[in-house]
Amino acid sequence: MNRVRLMFSTLLVGVVVTTSSCGNDTPTAVPQPKALEPRPEPELSVIGGWMALIDSCSSLPAVSVQQTIGKAGGTIVAGPDTLRIPASALSKPVTITASLPDGYFVNIVKFQPDGLRFRKAATLSMGYSNCNVLAFLNLGIAQVTDDLQIIQYLKSTDNKKTQTVTAQIQHFSNYAVAW
Repeated sequence: MNRVRLMFSTLLVGVVVTTSSCGNDTPTAVPQPKALEPRPEPELSVIGGWMALIDSCSSLPAVSVQQTIGKAGGTIVAGPDTLRIPASALSKPVTITASLPDGYFVNIVKFQPDGLRFRKAATLSMGYSNCNVLAFLNLGIAQVTDDLQIIQYLKSTDNKKTQTVTAQIQHFSNYAVAW
């Protein structure tokens, strides 16, 4: 029995030595996962390098406001959200629709006509008093798709006293309150 054990041990050592001497001399290492890069958005506080939509809001009533704004500029108010378009931002009168869709637990505003571009940036302020957010979070505005996928975060200012976030926008899209 000891002879069989000795032969087996010798064979096992031979296999280990033979296989470990094959291949290149590069040491083998377990690849380390790459560290997640934070999204570049210096004006917003970011927890863990990532941001997300605020989804702890009570649903706002559906609102749709339509107004024609021309070269002189103007202001459109839809629920807790205000869009200020400066003079000379539009080259001709445009009928603009701002709507708050019903049934969302995210504060979102949708603007039409889709893709309208401004010659000067407009200012969008979005309210979040209907949201349950932690006081230490700095909120901002994100451009989102129809199914609430984040396209980009806008350089934003969070006014905790008035519970509004404000950002400059260059074109129409969907915008939502984010952290």
